[in-house]
Amino acid sequence: MEGMFRSVRLLGSRRISMLFWGQVLSSAGDNLYAVAVVWTAVQIGGSGAGWVVGAQYAAMLVFGLLGGAYADRWDRRRVLLYADLARMAVVLAVPVLMWMGAARLWQLGIIAALLGALGSLYDPALQASLGGMARGPHELHAATTLMDSARRLARVVAPGLAGALAAVVPVAHFFTIDAVTFLASTGAVLSLWPHLAGACAARPAGEREPSPLREAFRQARALVRVPAIATALAGVVASNFVWGVCYVVGLPIWVHQAARGSVGAFGGLVAVYGVANLAAMLALGGAELRHKRLMGFGGLVLMGVGWLVVAASPGMVVAAAGLMVASVGGPMQNAAAMSLLQGEVSPEHLGKAYSVYMVTSSAGCVAGTSAGALLFGAVSPAHGLATVGMLALLAGGGAMASAAVRARPGEIAPDARA
Repeated sequence: MEGMFRSVRLLGSRRISMLFWGQVLSSAGDNLYAVAVVWTAVQIGGSGAGWVVGAQYAAMLVFGLLGGAYADRWDRRRVLLYADLARMAVVLAVPVLMWMGAARLWQLGIIAALLGALGSLYDPALQASLGGMARGPHELHAATTLMDSARRLARVVAPGLAGALAAVVPVAHFFTIDAVTFLASTGAVLSLWPHLAGACAARPAGEREPSPLREAFRQARALVRVPAIATALAGVVASNFVWGVCYVVGLPIWVHQAARGSVGAFGGLVAVYGVANLAAMLALGGAELRHKRLMGFGGLVLMGVGWLVVAASPGMVVAAAGLMVASVGGPMQNAAAMSLLQGEVSPEHLGKAYSVYMVTSSAGCVAGTSAGALLFGAVSPAHGLATVGMLALLAGGGAMASAAVRARPGEIAPDARA
């Protein structure tokens, strides 16, 4: 238990604490934006609101690899600064359009796509910049999971915050609040400017600089040729697929139809999932990850077990227990994959490597939500959750067995430096 909460102890460092709370504020604003944009889009275009959400995911898929390439090519601190300022300006366009009475669905879609594209640039730059603040690989791993935990913490507090704010301010000003949080994140970056890893390694004189897209694809090919990283990324796709089917689509349908629950009951289950999810990520941030491939697919097994419990549960209490089990699986998979990338990729290529991770994660989410819409239109919520839970259990268990048979004690994955 000595190292379990190393990531939490990092908050004792003023620099890391300032960056962490800046990310918490920014992520809380992002969640307020998500609530407000869907609500506004529904009022404007009804079911067409789905296209607004889809536009942001599509932009993340399209620009994901390019974002990492540019984050590695430019000064990462300036990428963080300018991306935050640009996102603030983009978000502020929404309340302005609403004040003018000119807000349209296609405009919200363009704004969502711009935010997705800018996020694809910001996130790899943030992850690659942490090397300037960490002392050694263990602290870098702890700092990385701490930044991931900031998003998860915001996901826990944002629903209650949105409910409280809705009672005192118009929904249009949720966008204004989100813009202010980007300004707070910018202040954190400026205050930490000397400590963040800035420009990447210079290219040797006379060497021609490849195009960003070619460089990104070259890094992606280098990663997938390493068996340990390729299997970890496959696990990321699988776990996000299960999350998209079961959590995003299946859980609200199950609460509404099978459990006959209210919106309040659904919110309670979401809170349980979020708290357990956050606790698991913080714990893994300080743990020494020795068997990363086994741990990653073990997370998929836990997701399968958890959703099987939810599918078979007679009520909310048992379902909450199942969600707590399922919620641990995602952090296990993410922590294992990120630890592999940080250990095997040289610092000047970390932005591109994280972009590959983002693209695979987004692809799993998009595939899962699409499959969930089809699955739960054909079968009952309980049967759908049970089917996907069993598939996750079998796939994760089979992958663990295969990895255990082939692995040797103390085995280290081959170097993936490009």
